Amino acid sequence: MKAGKATTILHLQMLIIMIVMVVPSVFGAVSLQYATDTNQPGKCVSVEEGLVLPDGGTQTLPGCKRAVCTNLWGHMYIEWALCGKEEIPTPPCMTRTDVDLPYPYCCPKTVCPPPHLWKKSNNNNNRF
Repeated sequence: MKAGKATTILHLQMLIIMIVMVVPSVFGAVSLQYATDTNQPGKCVSVEEGLVLPDGGTQTLPGCKRAVCTNLWGHMYIEWALCGKEEIPTPPCMTRTDVDLPYPYCCPKTVCPPPHLWKKSNNNNNRF
């Protein structure tokens, strides 16, 4: 492996570790997409999403995800942030989602009624 390529891979690995450590949402998912297009220097291009962003640009997209364009060592990348794994709530709690809100507020959330609204049944299962 060439020294330049090994250094780039090492830098990318370090970046991924830093992103994972800094991401505020524990249940979120982050990925990095190579997005350099020689026809559009200084911009991130995602053909799959039909997206062109300037360096530092951010866009929230349908499907509750966010794209952030960044220049890393002379190459353009899109950092994708998604909701990640959804938890299955235990009754009487339930999952609420508002897809009209921007990321991360559109991500599913577990909500529970106040305990005084729970009803006890004969088999001791909590019910709402």
